[in-house]
Formats: sequence, C-alpha cells, structure tokens
Amino acid sequence: MPSFDFDLIAETKNDVKESEVCDLNDELIEAAGNDFVMTVIGRRLVIGFSREANSFDEAVKFAKAQIESVNNIKVIGVE
Repeated sequence: MPSFDFDLIAETKNDVKESEVCDLNDELIEAAGNDFVMTVIGRRLVIGFSREANSFDEAVKFAKAQIESVNNIKVIGVE
C-alpha cells in the first residue's frame, strides 16, 4: 500500500497551553494512531502525517475524521 505525506491544519477553540500539549498529543494518538508529528502555535495545530492508504484522498479523509473526533479540534486545511 502506498504512503502519502501531508499536513492537516487544524484549530482548537482556545489556545493550547504548554502544559496541555502532551495531553493533547496523547488524545490524538488514541484517535489517529502514531503516524503523525504535531506542532502547536496558539490555537493552531499543524499535524504532519505519513499515512498508508489506497489513495491520497482516502488518507486525508480518514486522518481528518480521526483528528476531528478529538474534542474542540476542527481541520481547516490540507497542505
């Protein structure tokens, strides 16, 4: 199965405090697995994936659904 690299740009309702980053990362690992790297800037998240899927669209679709299953996170873009 091919692997696709992409970034999901997401936002939270509130700024993510430094003390909350590890907990948020753990929640995302529970929801989406461990095939990503996350950067947090205020309320913006950049979540870089390297995901195996049948197609790029499928990889993005499933990653987006998994990320948005975590409270207060909304995906706003794909790069």
